[in-house]
Amino acid sequence: MQAPTDEAVRSARRLVQVKMALDDRVGACNQMVDQLMQDRQQQDEQILQVAAPALGIQTENMLALGTLCERHSELNGRLLRLQNEQQAFQRTIGDIRVAMEASRFLTVGSPDEAAVVTDLWINRGWRGLAYVCHNNHTADTTQALQGPNAPGVPVQELEDDHPANQG
Repeated sequence: MQAPTDEAVRSARRLVQVKMALDDRVGACNQMVDQLMQDRQQQDEQILQVAAPALGIQTENMLALGTLCERHSELNGRLLRLQNEQQAFQRTIGDIRVAMEASRFLTVGSPDEAAVVTDLWINRGWRGLAYVCHNNHTADTTQALQGPNAPGVPVQELEDDHPANQG
């Protein structure tokens, strides 16, 4: 098995740095979600306090209740957007983990090949990288596709996914 080139090592380090930055962003996103959940709970409590004398609601109480409901709705929307962003970050972190896992199996022989592998990781994901590796039929990539730590994409499925095999 060949030793990784300097370019491959730099690519792996860059992936680790990106993963750490995304972990930080996910942490910040989680803090914002927690804060919004606390705000939401406070809003719920305020709504209950305003709505307590439900039978004798006065005009100002109705206005306050309407304002609280609007704020509650706004916070729910922000919470949903943050949760979607958090899921996107987690998917990206998952993609980086797959790429880092693949890097343990793959070696590259030149900076050009390292650039191609990095491009496949970033732009086409594991499936694109695995298909190219499978078509190269090298011992290292065969092990990467079928080894005990392979990400679980069967070779046959890769072949079935190739555009030439689509009906």
